[in-house]
This record gives sequence, C-alpha cells and structure tokens, in this order.
Amino acid sequence: MSRAHQGISLSGLALFQNNMQEAQQRRVEAQEAAAEALGTLRDLGAEKRDDATAESMTAKTVKPIDLDQLDTSDTRRLLALLEEAQAVAERIDLARGRALPADRPLQPGESHGTDLAESVSYLALRVRLEVCGPGGRD
Repeated sequence: MSRAHQGISLSGLALFQNNMQEAQQRRVEAQEAAAEALGTLRDLGAEKRDDATAESMTAKTVKPIDLDQLDTSDTRRLLALLEEAQAVAERIDLARGRALPADRPLQPGESHGTDLAESVSYLALRVRLEVCGPGGRD
C-alpha cells in the first residue's frame, strides 16, 4: 500500500471515529432529554404501564359485539342516513373543488369527494360491513 493510500485510509478512519464520537454524544443527549420528558410527564400525573397491564385492560373493556346486534333496524337506518349524507357531502366537495372526476371508477366504500364525503364514506363502509357482511347482500 502506498503512503498516499495509507494517508487517505488513516484520515478516513479518523473521520469515522469522530463521527462515532459525535453519534454517541447525540445518543447520550437524546437519552437525557427523554428521561427529562418522562420525569415531566410523571410530575404531571402520567403513569407508566407495562404491556401486560395495557393488554389486560383492553381485554376487560372491549368485548365483541354479538352477531345479532350487527344487522338491526337501527344499524340499517344508520346506513341509509350515512349513504344519504355521503351523497350530500360529495356535492359539497364537488362545489368546493375537492372531488375526483365523475368518470373515475371507485372501489366499494370509496367516494368521489376527497374531503367531507371521504370521511363519511369510511363510516358508511364500516356500518355497511356490519349490516351486510364482508361479501355484501345478494
């Protein structure tokens, strides 16, 4: 190896070591900032929970919905209202210039409106899935 090549290798190594020291210093600073933030959160009343506790809390508070409660007269009425609201929202979005071209094909649950109608369409899709199931109704 030539002396010039060794000089480049040594300067590259020095640069690498300098970058590593800087990275380690930034890591230490980030850990200190995180510890300080955690202390502030605890001072404000936050509690640290382990994953097992969070999991058991979710299991206790969220129970599955019985199948006979999915397709009811109320959920069907809600679906009809959401479908009507989506149509109105699409007109509003179109008037505001926030809509896809009318000739653009849509997937089930999608909307030509890209603002209000899009938000309503997500909720309508969820209720439609409850009422009609994943395959829809024939």
